[in-house]
Amino acid sequence: MPPVYQRRGGLWPPKNKAFLIDSILNDFDIPKLYIADFTCGNTTLNHQSKAYAVIDGKQRFETIFDFFEARVVLDEGFVYSDDSSLSLEGLGYKDLEHNYPRIASKFANYNLSVLSVITNEEAKINDLFVPSIPTNL
Repeated sequence: MPPVYQRRGGLWPPKNKAFLIDSILNDFDIPKLYIADFTCGNTTLNHQSKAYAVIDGKQRFETIFDFFEARVVLDEGFVYSDDSSLSLEGLGYKDLEHNYPRIASKFANYNLSVLSVITNEEAKINDLFVPSIPTNL
């Protein structure tokens, strides 16, 4: 059973997945990913005896892996901002790798911002998602 803070996978529709791939290829910022790091010792939060657990970003991770594995392709109407003359609609990562290796490399080398969370307290993980209320109101 996954931790309570982790949503199940497979929730994003194809349009959301296409937007993420578009964002990566066109150098838009994507939100930070949060992982629970269990490599620093034993914790009661590690229910599945894994090295890491995704706290926030599961849909983004899945989409990136799906693009690498050709389960997601570039959306109809996709425009590559570095060269809008290219017609890349419907292409997957392997197509880019074969026909546009520079663009494939850009995707493969995209730097994700990942925050590693080390704690034994589930409440601290949950607090990451509770908006703070300013005290000077």
